[in-house]
Amino acid sequence: FARIEVLQPADIPRITGEVTILSRLHLDGTGNAFLVFEDDGFGDDEEWRGWWDTRWARAQHIVGVLKYIKYAIVDLDYAAPHYEPDWVNEVRRYGLSVGGRARFDVQKEPYRLTRDDADTLRRYLALVARHESLFSDMGPRLRRALFTAGHYYEGHHSRASATDRLIDLVIALEALFGPENGRELSYRISLAAATLLGNGPDDTERLFEFFRRMYDARSTVVHGGDVLREAGRPEDIAQLGDLVRQATVRIAVLFARGVAGRDRGQLLKAIARAAFDQDLRTKLRRESDLQSFLHDEGL
Repeated sequence: FARIEVLQPADIPRITGEVTILSRLHLDGTGNAFLVFEDDGFGDDEEWRGWWDTRWARAQHIVGVLKYIKYAIVDLDYAAPHYEPDWVNEVRRYGLSVGGRARFDVQKEPYRLTRDDADTLRRYLALVARHESLFSDMGPRLRRALFTAGHYYEGHHSRASATDRLIDLVIALEALFGPENGRELSYRISLAAATLLGNGPDDTERLFEFFRRMYDARSTVVHGGDVLREAGRPEDIAQLGDLVRQATVRIAVLFARGVAGRDRGQLLKAIARAAFDQDLRTKLRRESDLQSFLHDEGL
């Protein structure tokens, strides 16, 4: 399928077709890990372009799954073809053949894929492949809500300002938990998110207060307030991002299981009932747990 390979800086110019080993397509510190796809078949240029487009889409898919394994920035920047033996590149390539665009912002903490993470990635990809047809259907409102939440969650990583990251994350929360009648948004979204994510009464109460504070901060900054003063430390926004990641995964699991008939309104009602019933909350937490779902699926 594909493998992840970490290249040395001197290897990258050779792969991408740059002139010297001192050439760079991305800044040092932005990451030297590449997804590698190999093919030993034959075909004309038209077939090759189709192969390239298919692998680029697969790479985007893999990186998309990586974004939900842990809360950290991981991106697909650019790609380049390389032929073996090396002399074929002199015949088949014309100048610098690169698709995509290099990322220039260096992260304080790089995305590190441990052996356990790599195993998790394989299991997640197998699970997604098994339910591909289900998640390809954008008809159900709950599926569209997941798409919107995922779009804003994944997009917030590329935002330059804390204000924009906060706004994106709250939009993702609204997509997942926003009541259909639009009343009492802050309270009901915070309660639903805390109910789904809270591990016991104390943790649920803490998360409820946190979500309320972050939601109120969003409302303030869109009217000209200071995001850092209203939302607190930058770590608060990172914590919100991780919670949105967890919530999106849990809602996706409930969708895959068919809980509440995969109906967004019915699922929100089920979460609301669970907020005041410990047995229902425990059941909901178990049904939305990804590891439990993987076990139930035999993965």
